[in-house]
Amino acid sequence: MLASSVRRAGSRCLVRQRPACLCTDAAGGAWDYDYDVLVVGGGIVGAALACKLAEIPKAGGSFKIGLVEGRAPPTVADVMARPTPDARVYTLAPSSVHFLDSVGAWAAVAPRAHAFSRMHVWDARGRGALRFDARTAAASASAAAPPALGHTAEHTALQAALFERLRALHADGALALLCPRELAALDFRGTEREPPGPMRATLSGGGSGGGGGGGGGEQVTARLVVAADGGASKVRRLRGLRSFGWGYGQRAVVCTVALERGGDAATAWQRYLPRGPLALLPLWDGFASVVWSTTPEEAEELKALPPGAFLERLNAALRGDAAPPPPPFAGIPLLGAAAEGAANAVNALASLTALGSSGGGDGSGGDTAVVSPLAVGLPGPRLGFDLSLAQSAAYTAPRVALVGDAAHTVHPMAGQGLNLGLSDAEALAAAIREAALSGGDIGSVQALSRYDSDRRMRNAAMLGGLDALHRVFATGAAPVALARNAGMALIDASPQLKAAIARVAMGV
Repeated sequence: MLASSVRRAGSRCLVRQRPACLCTDAAGGAWDYDYDVLVVGGGIVGAALACKLAEIPKAGGSFKIGLVEGRAPPTVADVMARPTPDARVYTLAPSSVHFLDSVGAWAAVAPRAHAFSRMHVWDARGRGALRFDARTAAASASAAAPPALGHTAEHTALQAALFERLRALHADGALALLCPRELAALDFRGTEREPPGPMRATLSGGGSGGGGGGGGGEQVTARLVVAADGGASKVRRLRGLRSFGWGYGQRAVVCTVALERGGDAATAWQRYLPRGPLALLPLWDGFASVVWSTTPEEAEELKALPPGAFLERLNAALRGDAAPPPPPFAGIPLLGAAAEGAANAVNALASLTALGSSGGGDGSGGDTAVVSPLAVGLPGPRLGFDLSLAQSAAYTAPRVALVGDAAHTVHPMAGQGLNLGLSDAEALAAAIREAALSGGDIGSVQALSRYDSDRRMRNAAMLGGLDALHRVFATGAAPVALARNAGMALIDASPQLKAAIARVAMGV
């Protein structure tokens, strides 16, 4: 967003495009691009943002968008031909599905997406459990029940669908798809509050997978550079924006499993084990996605197990009997007796909650026992990644905005990472649109301030809540386990509390 003193000629994009492949290589530094918005990173969040920005009216053809990506993803046809799901899977809230549909990508994702209408969450160290269904979010009389709690979708399907849309927009002249390209440098001149000119980025040819590359680099000017380049964002680092956070000392193992025939395909399952949460998320055609958070040592052990041994370990972790926590204050008779009485009350409340659910009062379907489907096949690889939390101290600076993992990363226990990123993209697109249509400087502090404050506040609340939840379930201390199970039982017995939690998770 350039200052209003920038001449209009400087905000126009001088683009010379080859009429051939969308992912072209650079002819040295011969091409000079000027963009209003340059999105760096063509992952799901960056691609969705670029598609949304392409909707902004272009009076006189003056609003120019560029997207920089190092390699092109597989095509939709390639993804659809794969017989089993990808190991990387996301849980999409209804609001995220609506946003993807609004940019024209959901129709291509839908054949590989899977809706789930129920969710069971329970503690392996007690009897605490939560049961949600799509009607849970509509506990108030004025709320309408959504058709599903959410959808699961593969990373490759989402990115392929968005790139297909980007290619169509590129062909129509609505944006420029710079692929394969990588950001090499950012040159920023001016004061921190109101820079006099655009950000200048140097792009180098991308890696393999897009069609060549090379050359000495392109000089690309932009009124606003959007960092959508992930947790290790180069844009954020080059712009000098600080972030804070910490690792959890945990690693997640993700993979796809095949479920026994006739298993429940409409329920998402999550069990809190002593070393971390284990999620089983339903996918299309009888498959499910596993997200198993544990210690780095156990994660490597799980990845190295033969397929049969891994499936045995997985089913035991999901279906094994709950291990009761050790009795609190065992060495202090009076406190021990009081704690035992409290534990009995919690168990009684949990039993009554389950019995109350059996009549279908909250639409849970009458299950009094939590029994997940049986995993019977392991058709693909097991991947691992470390778990951490991070939040940028600011989401914007003059000429720069952060979205998605470049702005924040979160523990995957609630499946909210991509949903937060897509909400960032939608909010930033709205702020840019408002500034552009009003004739303002889309890269100015004023134009970006609402996006910065609103998204940082909302994301901080979600990150803080998930961090607290992680710490509550990570401890094996008996008093905490007792309180944890009591809290779960109380929430499960309250339609209003469950509705509030469900609606936050669903983005409705």
